[in-house]
Amino acid sequence: MSRVTITETKIILPTYELGMDYKEPAFCEYGAGNWSIYPYTFQENLTGKRKEVSYRALVLENKYLRISVLPELGGRVRSVFDKIKNREIFYDPGVIKPGLLALRGAWICGGIEFNSTHPGHSVTTISPVLCRKEYGRSRASITVGDIEQNYGTEWSVRITLYRDKPFFETEINLHNPNPYPVPCYFWTNTALPFSDSLQVFFPSTRIKILSRIHNYPIHGGIDMSWIRNYLTPSDIFAHNIERDWFVVYDHLSQAGLVHIADRRKCRGRKIFTFGRADESRMWPELLSDNHTTYIEMQSGMLETQSETGLILPGRKICWKERWYPFHSAPRKVIREALDYYIKHKKLSRKSIFTPGPDTSAKTGKETEKDLLSKGIEEYKFGNNGNALKFFEMAGEKNPDSAKPFIWSGIIYYRMGFIQKAKGMFGRALKKEPGNKEALHYLKIPGKNQQKNKIEFLWDRTGGLCISDFSASSNFYLELALRRMNCGKYREAEDILLEYLHRNRGNVNPMVYYYLGFCTQDLCMALKYYNLAGKLSQDYVFPHRTEEIEILKKVLEYNPCDCKVRYYLGNLLYYKGRTDEAIKEWIKSVEMGNNYPVLYRNLGFAYWKVKNELRLAQKYYEKAISLDPYSVKAYLELCEVYRQSKDYNKAFRMFRNMPEEMRNNEHLIKQLAALYITTNQPQKAIDLLSKKKFQFIREGERTVTHLLQRAQFSRLLMESK
Repeated sequence: MSRVTITETKIILPTYELGMDYKEPAFCEYGAGNWSIYPYTFQENLTGKRKEVSYRALVLENKYLRISVLPELGGRVRSVFDKIKNREIFYDPGVIKPGLLALRGAWICGGIEFNSTHPGHSVTTISPVLCRKEYGRSRASITVGDIEQNYGTEWSVRITLYRDKPFFETEINLHNPNPYPVPCYFWTNTALPFSDSLQVFFPSTRIKILSRIHNYPIHGGIDMSWIRNYLTPSDIFAHNIERDWFVVYDHLSQAGLVHIADRRKCRGRKIFTFGRADESRMWPELLSDNHTTYIEMQSGMLETQSETGLILPGRKICWKERWYPFHSAPRKVIREALDYYIKHKKLSRKSIFTPGPDTSAKTGKETEKDLLSKGIEEYKFGNNGNALKFFEMAGEKNPDSAKPFIWSGIIYYRMGFIQKAKGMFGRALKKEPGNKEALHYLKIPGKNQQKNKIEFLWDRTGGLCISDFSASSNFYLELALRRMNCGKYREAEDILLEYLHRNRGNVNPMVYYYLGFCTQDLCMALKYYNLAGKLSQDYVFPHRTEEIEILKKVLEYNPCDCKVRYYLGNLLYYKGRTDEAIKEWIKSVEMGNNYPVLYRNLGFAYWKVKNELRLAQKYYEKAISLDPYSVKAYLELCEVYRQSKDYNKAFRMFRNMPEEMRNNEHLIKQLAALYITTNQPQKAIDLLSKKKFQFIREGERTVTHLLQRAQFSRLLMESK
């Protein structure tokens, strides 16, 4: 084969079924470090049921490598087969078996995973993404990517094979089409088979583990380049890399992987291992059927995964990475990696690294800079309300600074308070006349004024693959909104009607609300609104600032539309306008909306925002009476009962729930904790001992800790 080909096909894989996503919106809990993944939903409903599933696949192939990509599973590279050595390069668990390790819950291992925007395993890691095929001179590419819903940022990864080259290339593109800065994060995560003979060659003399700096390769007399020397689960980051290469080699199988990327653009190099401790042995069973394990070789734009950058308005970030099977890598790179290791192994044996002073420790009162940094971090997490408080405090610290007002204006803009935002930018200009940032934000185009000069990564429905692949409603709504913001309502209508033509079954009612907003025909608009009102409220989570106006226009024609009140409440709560959200939800209830998630949302708001636990109980109890199979509602109500010390109500809730719910692992752990709190340790021990827990979250030791607490509590009671 002297050319590069792309084939569309289907592959059958044994798969453990994932149940329906939770219907409850995944609102931020307004605490430090809580990511808001709304409008995405939690995917924690693991069933443990295995069956054969057919997946659409794109296969990219030249005479050296065969690459299989699964757009339905986050654009994951399922396989890279080395045709010269006749073996897989990456780890293959042999099954699609989700474990609870991702931001939304479910995650699968193996191959290559692409993670964008949010730190951790991304929100689309096992969800369908966009894809297209591209051909060039002596090469072919498969591009996967998505329009991220929290911030509207775009990402894409172009996976390329060249005709006579033994490597594959990934080109990462990140784009912020917004008029304000947004969080920026990207890591590529590859899985390699674990072996005691695996050795890692970092291009650095320091590594970072749990924020602590260690010598590399020798630290404390231990060669940290050997994977077998890590006893516990470890995230190992190269610190201040000095070369572009990154190598992992298995001395036993004489196979490995060589990664090359410009270290100025791609600063992160990481290895993850489960280690050799007993507690790590459960993961091979949870993620595979053959109980084999793996390590992860990762690369990213920033040095560690605790860092998130900001991408400026309208900017694009792009870099390329090359991945070689070890035997095909440039000999010069292999020699350089080996020489670097030998040289610094000798040096690190002689040197004793002493960490410098902890500059993170703060003394005295917080400065304006400290408060701005905290506000920006909250903004990155999607916590608009918390961010605004820090920016206001920063403004009080230094009344002459424009920065706090600029950031407050950005927050108000994202919350939908356009005039407030402009007022803040105006105040910033008064503080610092001629401030370029403030001038830029004051020129943010309004409705029908946006210039159509932005080059998007994803901006048309044509050219997508695979055959009969249907993009999500989010994609069509995003494309329509871009045209609406340019005043091109007819083009927006055409895009939305195309979506309706291709998705005759499960239609998102927001499509009809958009159509009603676009049309100049009042009768047609009312018809669209009527069609939307007949659709299910399940999984309808508006999130764009412009959708506030779209939904309010519906209410102008029909103020008693209880479903629109519910949708608008969801959107306002997500934007940090919690008081307005609660009012809309209460109006929806008063208008006769008996949707259980609506009552759950009110319970959540009165619990998390208002701290009115009795009122929260009332709404949660109503939600459960309407839907006695809502795991999320039970879990949250149990916590409300615990905080208000209404233990009898909590036990009554567990007694009255359907039998099917009593076998839920998450609820069993809640009940065991309740037994311990109420001095019934033996009941907790009996409950936990008779259940085999399969669906454990990453880093979770809840069952172990509960058993330890119960046994200790029992010993104390017996000793009295």
